[in-house]
Parts: sequence; C-alpha cells; structure tokens
Amino acid sequence: MNQKISIIIPIFNVEDYIKIALDSIINQSIGVKNLEVIIVDDCSTDNSPNIIKDYTEKYDNFKSIYLKSNSGFAGKPRNIGIQEASCDYIMFLDPDDFYENDACEVLYNTISKGDIDLAFGTYEYIFSNNHTIEEKYPNLNHTPKEKYPNLNHTPKEKYFPLALLTAMKSTKFKSYTKRKIPNLNHTPKEKYPNLNHTPKEKYVNSRTNIDPTIENKQDSTQKNRKNLKLNNIAEAESLLAIHPSIWSKIFRKKFIIENNIHFPENIPLQDEVFVVEALLKAKGIIYLDDFIVANYVFRANSITHSLNSNYFKGFIESEKLIYQLFRNHGKESYFKIHCSYTLDYLLSQFYIYENNYNNKTHDNEIDIKDTRNHVRRFLEKCDECKLMPKNKENMHLFNQILNR
Repeated sequence: MNQKISIIIPIFNVEDYIKIALDSIINQSIGVKNLEVIIVDDCSTDNSPNIIKDYTEKYDNFKSIYLKSNSGFAGKPRNIGIQEASCDYIMFLDPDDFYENDACEVLYNTISKGDIDLAFGTYEYIFSNNHTIEEKYPNLNHTPKEKYPNLNHTPKEKYFPLALLTAMKSTKFKSYTKRKIPNLNHTPKEKYPNLNHTPKEKYVNSRTNIDPTIENKQDSTQKNRKNLKLNNIAEAESLLAIHPSIWSKIFRKKFIIENNIHFPENIPLQDEVFVVEALLKAKGIIYLDDFIVANYVFRANSITHSLNSNYFKGFIESEKLIYQLFRNHGKESYFKIHCSYTLDYLLSQFYIYENNYNNKTHDNEIDIKDTRNHVRRFLEKCDECKLMPKNKENMHLFNQILNR
C-alpha cells in the first residue's frame, strides 16, 4: 500500500526524547501504515542509533539514513530526507517534539482536497526542565512511565511563548514566574487576573498576529474548523510574522521540487528560510487557526547551551537570506513584517547569551563583543525599517546595543 505522507526527522543525540516523537507518529489517527518515516541521523554518539534500529526493524515504513560526518545543523539532514521521500506530501518533526493524534489526518485532508501547496496549523509550547515531560502524554494513549525510563515524568505545564520569557532575570529561568495553565479550554479570565487574554487561542502560538480584517473562510472538508484559505501570501502578509514552526506544516512535494526549495545548510534557523520561501512561492495556502498540530517542547538547558557566537552569526546569515528572498520577489516591505517577530526573538536569546557568562574569561569577553557586532548590524537594519521591539526589556537592550 502506498503511503500518503513522508515525515522527515533529523536527529542528533536525542536518546531521551526520540521515542516520544516516534510514538506520536505510530499513534496517528490516519494510521501508521499510511506514513513513510525517514529518520536522518547526523552522527549521533549516544544510544539514538540503536533506538532508531529498533523502530526500523519493527516497521517496514520506517527508514534510517546515517550521515558519514556531522553537519552541525538540521538543514542537510532535512534536505536528504526530501530527496528520499516517496510520498506526494511531506511533513517534518523535530526529535524532541511530538504530534497531536490527529495531526497528519487533518493536514492531509486539508491539503489533498484542492490545489493547495501548503497547509498548516498551530502548536503548543511545553516547558521542560532537565528532560521532564508529563507522565501521561496527551493523545499518546497514556504511555506508561516505564516505557521511557530516562525521563523524570512530571505533569505537563503550559507556558507563555519564548518572546515573553524575556522578563526573566536568570539564564537558568528560575526567576521567571511560571504560570501554569492546567486547562486551556477557554479558562475564565477571573481565574487568572494577572494574565490578559486567557482564552485558549491566546496561548496557542500567541505570537501569531493575523490581520483581523481578513475573513476566515469555512472549508467544507473540515467541519467546525476555522480556515484561512489564500491564493498567495499577499492576501495575509501578517502570516510572515509568526514562528516558522516547520513541524506544524504539510507541503506538496511536487511544489517543493519544482520550485527548488531547500534548507540552507551549515546555519541555524534554516527552517525560517525554507518556510519564508515556501510562503512566497505557494499558489494555494490554508491556515487552520484553531488546530494544534504539534507540541513544541522548550528545554531551557538545551537553549542556553546552544547559544554562542557561531549561532548568532548563523542567525544573522539566515536573516540576510530571507531579506534577499523578499527582495528577489519585489517584496522588500515584507522584511519588516517578518522582523516584527524575529527582532524580539533575537534580543531575548541574546539576553540569555550575554548573561550566561557569570565568571567571564578573556575569550568569552571577545566572543561576546564579536557577537554584539553581528547583532548590531541586524538591529541597524531594523532601526532603518523603523521597527522597534515590543517587549520593554528588549527595548532597553536594543538601545544599549545600538548606542555602544
């Protein structure tokens, strides 16, 4: 039987998380037999390859590819996955995140009925510290703790998106007030008097800022679901101001191949470049504004350790590529829309980076100074576009970097 969707997963040293991601695929309501799973290992040195082997031996539609040398970022593994994909539609999943049970079925039904190049929904943030995930996984048939012995199971806690984490005063996130939202089904505002806009939709991908003048259209294939159907991105430019969330999207493979859309390699944030190019070139787009596709697990320790000078250089390089894409399409004005999200994201990460060196060595001081210079160039471009941070803490950092 031919599969319907190819799911591409790049992995590197994810032995603590990969089972959760793969099990979320196995439990898809569309049926695992309808999915082709392509796992590209970027030279893992932990137990990840053995875990992958167990799954590929059990499921014929699970394929593993092992790179000969570490590429450093997810771009190359994802590109290889696209080359190996045999299905008409492609999805992506990061190895430390997981799908909702009906993610593949809903996205497939959305994109396969009509001339659509790209369809996507939204996602939820789950805050995880020291590799902790909830004991009863939502939509994963309440996976027992013993199946994941490396995880210290704790009840799931929902938190605000990363852009709002800039209120924290410690890179260890300990001083940030964790506001648990145990029930997101339109929680009454009076229950959380300090939280403005408590209905569920404000916590799910809350950085999405869709133009309210755009009318959501009902799609007959998705009853009781609000859909935004577009001929092209010009009909909803504000979609460029959201997190790329590559794992919340489904793409028509023919569209990707014919338009030569690929992930830049050797830099972080290559998914942003890929998604922006896809949005610019897509002739049919559907956005499901109230459908949660995936759960994005935010791990404080992982983020902190990955922030270094090379990361920020790569960050700025990806923004240059995105600016060039807009320019090539005669849409330079879109860069300001895109940066309305990126600016606060960059500053919040740079804040974490700068404050991560408590006992600075000479090398770290040099590293930070070099990174500031790269960040300053991007901020100068934002200033030129008359774009300012939305967050007060970020505004202070923005002015500080520009005026030094």
